[in-house]
Amino acid sequence: MFFSKKNNGLKIIEAAPSLFDSSTETVEGQFQDDLVTVTKMVQDDDGYSTNKKLEIYDTISQISNCKKSERAKYSKKLMKLLK
Repeated sequence: MFFSKKNNGLKIIEAAPSLFDSSTETVEGQFQDDLVTVTKMVQDDDGYSTNKKLEIYDTISQISNCKKSERAKYSKKLMKLLK
């Protein structure tokens, strides 16, 4: 029987406040730094399957290439994937 490890999605969400808190204005540099932080944390987390990681990376790519007005949509999608 295979047991999967529990992922650290809530820790990842807490580590990148500029991505998930739309009420605050963030500097672009801080936003990009948080994207890198999330990417590294997902990469090191063994609780996500390879397919789930690919979905997360795709969403990170979308959020990094979209307009500021569309970030809330992708950050909600990313939050759902991380949980």
